[in-house]
Amino acid sequence: MSYFDIIVGILLILAGLKGLKNGLVKELAGLTALILGIILAVQLSDFTASLLSGFFQSDHMPVIAFLVTFIVVVVGVHLIAQLLHTLINAVALGIFNRILGLAFGILKAGFFISILLLGLQVFGLENSVVTPKEQQRSKLYPPVKSAAPFIFDLFEKDLDEFFRPDKDNRQSPVTV
Repeated sequence: MSYFDIIVGILLILAGLKGLKNGLVKELAGLTALILGIILAVQLSDFTASLLSGFFQSDHMPVIAFLVTFIVVVVGVHLIAQLLHTLINAVALGIFNRILGLAFGILKAGFFISILLLGLQVFGLENSVVTPKEQQRSKLYPPVKSAAPFIFDLFEKDLDEFFRPDKDNRQSPVTV
C-alpha cells in the first residue's frame, strides 16, 4: 500500500460518508447544479445580460450576467433536490437514497481525483506528486486515474452534439 492509496482511500471514505449523510438526491443535485449551472450560464448569459441591462448598466455586465445565471440555476436545482429528498423520505425510501448516496459520493470523489491527476499530467507535474514508483505500488492509482477518461469517452458523442453550433451557424461560446 502506498501513500497515494492512504490519501485517496481517506478521501473516498470521507466522500462516501458525506454521500451517506446527504443521500443520492442531494449528492446528484450538487454535481448537476455545478455542471448545469456552468453550461446554462455560458449559453444564457447574453439573454440574462439583456434582461439586467433594463435595470442597470455596467462594464462588467457579461461577468455579472454569467454569475446571476449560474446562481439562479444552482439555487433552482437545490430547491428541486430538497423537495425530492423530502418526498423520498416521506415514502420510506430514505435508506435506499442514503446507500446510493454513499456509492455516488465515492464515485464522484474518484472522478474528481482523476481529473486532478489528469491536470497534473497536462502540466507535467504528475510524476513529482505521485512518483512512478508509487504509481507502480499503488492499488488505487490505475483505476482512479482512468476514471475521468472513461467517463469522457462514454459521453464524448453527447458532449460534441450538445456543444455543436446550431442551424443558424452561430458558434457556441463553449468548445469541448
